Amino acid sequence: MSLENCRLLLSKQKSYEFSFGSVIGTRESQEDYFSVITSERSIAACICDGMGGLDCGRAASETSVRVFTDEITPVIDFCPNESPDYFLSFLDKMDHDVRRLKKPDGSRSRAGSTLIAVWIGGGAMNWLSVGDSSVYHVRSDRITRLNVYHNYQTSLDEQLSQGRIDRDQYRRESRKGHALTSFIGIGGIKQFDAPPEPVPVLRNDVILLCSDGVTNNITSDELLSLCGGRSASGVVKNLFALLSEKTEGRASDNATAIVIRIK
Repeated sequence: MSLENCRLLLSKQKSYEFSFGSVIGTRESQEDYFSVITSERSIAACICDGMGGLDCGRAASETSVRVFTDEITPVIDFCPNESPDYFLSFLDKMDHDVRRLKKPDGSRSRAGSTLIAVWIGGGAMNWLSVGDSSVYHVRSDRITRLNVYHNYQTSLDEQLSQGRIDRDQYRRESRKGHALTSFIGIGGIKQFDAPPEPVPVLRNDVILLCSDGVTNNITSDELLSLCGGRSASGVVKNLFALLSEKTEGRASDNATAIVIRIK
């Protein structure tokens, strides 16, 4: 994977700047899909990672992003704290539309996608997560992953901490830890992650959205180091340079990142 395969974009608005990159890795197709919607007051962004182990992964991520874009665009001039529950209002529609996808022969697909989304404006941020993509909040020298992963590993961690399984069981079952327990298209989403109220954001904060092709190769400490003092475009360029270095000579997944710096 080389930097030439990485799409980069930088946009500067009055209250924020953003940049993004996306690479296909060594996969045959790109199943990550994403969108950024902006106004003078607000910015909203999402990444959907189509599930490669299921049918129609690209169609699932495209459909999820289309619903997000259609629902957010009419309200983007508002700020998250003016409509704190709006994200949840179209989650069922997203799930329903992906579940209805058909194969080329007309039979029902088994499509699925993860979702990570943010809406930032007026000094506040809402976010929504289904699956195992990530949203990070960077402030000064601290990085925090805001969302919980909806996968079997999270369930195993909880069972171990509660004493419901022993360490031998934990180690054996962790081989299947990457299996998702919630995703768009599952048919009735019961596991999702969102803050109880909008999260405050400050000048120079960085919000980083990543598909698992990034976070499976780059640690949170490395992401924090990349964000230090750089513009949004600088973070993206350095992130994908590091990803290229770490995955050189071996199989690599689709990877997408969106970086938003508050000004």
